[in-house]
Amino acid sequence: MALRTMVVMTAFASTRPRAFVDLAPALAAVVALAALAITVLLGGAVAWQGAWVVLGVGLTATAFGPLYGALAALLAVGLPWVLPASSGALAWGPPETTLAGLAALAWVAGGIGRANALRRAAMTAADGRRTRLLVEAALELGSAASEREILATLPPLVSRVLTAHHVSLLRVVDGGLELAAIVPPVLPAGTLIAERSIAGRAARTGLTQHVPDARRDPEYVSVDGLRADVAEVAVPLRVDGRALAVLNVERPVATGFGDEDRATLEALARIAEAHLNRLTTLQDVERQRREAGLLADIARRLAQADEPRRAAELALDAVLEAVAMDGGIVFVVYDGAFRPLAASEGLPQSIRRVLDEGIPWGRGRLHQVWRRGEPVFETDATTARLDPEFVALGLRALALVPVRDTDGDTVALIEIGSLGRAHRWSDDERRLLAAVASTLGAVLARATLRQRETELLAVVRQMARSDDAAELYQRVVEAAVRVVPGAEASSLLVRQPGGTFTFEGTVGFPLDLLREAGGLSDAQQLTWYGQGTQDWRSGRPRLRTGADVARASAIAAGEDARTILRSVGRSRQIRANLCVPVAFQEDVLAVLNVDAFTRDDAFGSRSVALAEALAQHVAVIVRQAQDRAALARSALTDPLTGLGNREAFNQTLARELQRAQRHGEPFAVAMLDLDRFKELNDAFGHQAGDRALATVADALRSVVRASDAVFRWGGDEFAVVMPMLAPTAGQTAAARLVEAIAALDVQGHRLNASVGLANYPADGEDADTLLRRADDLMYAIKGSRPTTG
Repeated sequence: MALRTMVVMTAFASTRPRAFVDLAPALAAVVALAALAITVLLGGAVAWQGAWVVLGVGLTATAFGPLYGALAALLAVGLPWVLPASSGALAWGPPETTLAGLAALAWVAGGIGRANALRRAAMTAADGRRTRLLVEAALELGSAASEREILATLPPLVSRVLTAHHVSLLRVVDGGLELAAIVPPVLPAGTLIAERSIAGRAARTGLTQHVPDARRDPEYVSVDGLRADVAEVAVPLRVDGRALAVLNVERPVATGFGDEDRATLEALARIAEAHLNRLTTLQDVERQRREAGLLADIARRLAQADEPRRAAELALDAVLEAVAMDGGIVFVVYDGAFRPLAASEGLPQSIRRVLDEGIPWGRGRLHQVWRRGEPVFETDATTARLDPEFVALGLRALALVPVRDTDGDTVALIEIGSLGRAHRWSDDERRLLAAVASTLGAVLARATLRQRETELLAVVRQMARSDDAAELYQRVVEAAVRVVPGAEASSLLVRQPGGTFTFEGTVGFPLDLLREAGGLSDAQQLTWYGQGTQDWRSGRPRLRTGADVARASAIAAGEDARTILRSVGRSRQIRANLCVPVAFQEDVLAVLNVDAFTRDDAFGSRSVALAEALAQHVAVIVRQAQDRAALARSALTDPLTGLGNREAFNQTLARELQRAQRHGEPFAVAMLDLDRFKELNDAFGHQAGDRALATVADALRSVVRASDAVFRWGGDEFAVVMPMLAPTAGQTAAARLVEAIAALDVQGHRLNASVGLANYPADGEDADTLLRRADDLMYAIKGSRPTTG
C-alpha cells in the first residue's frame, strides 16, 4: 500500500508544472516523517509504523536521489535498536522481510528518481528551445525592413515557438480589422474582421485578451474556414500609443493556453512592438526630412510669386507633384460664388464650364469647409455623399483644405481629386496639404497686400490727375471694389455746398436711380454711420453685418429714400457693409460705402485697414477737387443769381449733346426772355431790377427737375437744359417755366416771359442749330405780344 501511494503521488507530481515537480516529493517526505513521529508517539500499530517508514524513505529517495534514500533506509532499519523497548517502539519483522522491503524500496526510489531527473531535463530543454526561438525571432524581426514585413513575419515565428490551430496578424483599419497574414493560410489576406470581436476588443482596450473558450464570449465572431471550438489569445501591438495590429492565436479548447504560453506570446509581441516603433521612428525622421525639403522647395518657389494667382499656381503644381491626383483648383470667393484663382492644366471641359460659371456660395462642401475652417478628405464618392456638382463631374476621391491668412481668416481653398478611382488619404498626405495651405496662406496674404497697395497707389495717382469730379468719384468706388478684400459693390456720397450728401459714384448699383433718393442730410448720414461724432470726424471705419444693415438703412433714410434704397440700393440683400467717412481735418467731405452680398464675414481686419487707407487718400484728393470745383464755379457762375453763366451753359450743352448722341436719348433746350423788364428798371431802378432777376432765378430753380440745369444767358434772358426729355414733355416743362414767372409780383409789377423750346434731335443735332431754333421761337412768341401794358 505504501509503495502504491508513493507511485501515485509521484506520477501526479510529474504531470504538474516544473516547480511542483521539484518541490512536491520533498514536501511529501516531510509530511510522511511527521506522520511517522505522530504514530509512534500515539502508540500506533506496528503495521502503520512500517507503512509510514516505507513511504518516507521512498519519497526521500525520489526528492533527493538514491544516496539520500539509502541513508534514510539504514536509519529506518536502526530505529528499533535506538528507541527504548518500553515505549512500544518500532519493531521490524523478520530479517528477510526487512531485506525484501529495502530492496523493493531501493528499486522504486531509483526508478522514480531517474524519472524525475528526466522530467526536469526535458522541461529545461523545452525552456531552452523557447528561449532560442525567441532570440531567433528577435533577430529575424530586427532584419525586417518595413512595417508590412514585420507583420507578415510574426505569424510564422509564433507557429515555430508554439503549437496552435492557427496564428493570424490583423491590422487595425477603419471600421474593423484586416487580415495581414495567417498560418496556415486558410483565409485570403485582406479578409475583414468586425470591430466587435475578441481581437477588436484587444485593439480597443490595448490589453491582451485570453479567452479559454471563445464560444462563451459574446464578442466571438465565427469566420468561415476556421474552427469554432477554440481557446483564443489576442495580443495588441501598440505603436505610438495606439493599437496598430493584433496578434491572434487559437487552439482547441481542450489544449488551452498555459501561463508560459501567454508569457511567450507577450514576449514575441513586445519584441515586434520594439522593432515597429524603431521603424516608425526612422520613418518619422525620414518623413520629416522629406517634408522639410519639400516645404523648403515650395517656400522657395512661392517666394518668387509677385501676385496671388502665380502663388496659387505654384502651390498647386507642388502639391500635385507630391500627391498622385488627377488635378486641382485653388478657389476664392468673389461676386457670390466660388471661383478659381488657379487650376491645373488638363482638366476636363465639363469641369472648366463649372469653373467659368462659378459654384454658388451658401451650400455644399466648399461652403462648409470655408465657414468651419476644417479640411475634408473623401476616399470614395460612391459612399461619401459628395455634392451633386462633384459627382456629376466624375470625381471619386476629394480633398478640400482651407487656406488661412496670418490673421486666421479663410482666404482660399485648395481642392485636389481623382477621376474614377478611390484614394485612401494617408497621414503624410494630410500633413503635406495642411503645410502647403499654411505656406500658401502667408504668401497669398503678402502678395495680395502688395498687389492691393500697388493698385491703391496707382488709383490715387490717377485720381490726383483727374480734372473731372464725376470721373474722380467713379474711380474711387471702382478702386474700393478692387482694393478692399471681400468687396462686391461700392458707393460714394459727396457733401454738396448746401450741406446734403448725394450719390456721385457707384459700382453694383444704378447711379441715376439712386440719385432719385435725393440728398441725405448730415444727421441722416451720422445715424447710418452709428458710431458717434468723434469717430465720424476722425474717419474711423464702421463695420455692420447681417440684418443690421437693412435695419440701420431704414432708420437713417426718409420714407421716399427708404423705398429707393430697398429696391435700387438692395439694402436688404447686403450681408456686410463698411462705412468710411472721408474726413479732411475733421470735416467729412464724403462717405464711402463698401458692400458684400455673399456673406456676413466678408470683411476682415485687412479689409477694414485698406478701406481706411483708401479713404484717407481720397479725402485729400476730394478736397482738392472741391476747391477746383469752387474756383470753376466762380468762373462759371452768375454772381447776381447764382445760376450758371453763358460759359457754363455752353459746357453743359456740349456734354449733354455727347451723352444724347452716345445713348440715343432726346433732350430739350429752352430760351426765356422777360417781357417788359425795361419798364421795371425804369420805374424802380436797377437795384429793384436786380432783385427781380434773383427772384426769377429762384422761381425757375423751384420748378425744374433735379437733373435739369438753369442758366442766366445774359441781361434778362435765361436758358434751361433738360436731359432725357421727349418733345411732348418738353412743351409741358416750358409752360411750367412761364407759369412760375407769371406768378411773381415785384413791387406790384407782374412779370411775364416768352419761351422758345428746341428738341434734340427733332429740331437739330448740334448746339448752334438748337440754339438758333429756340431763339427764333422765343422771339416769334415775344413779337406776337403787345409791347405796352
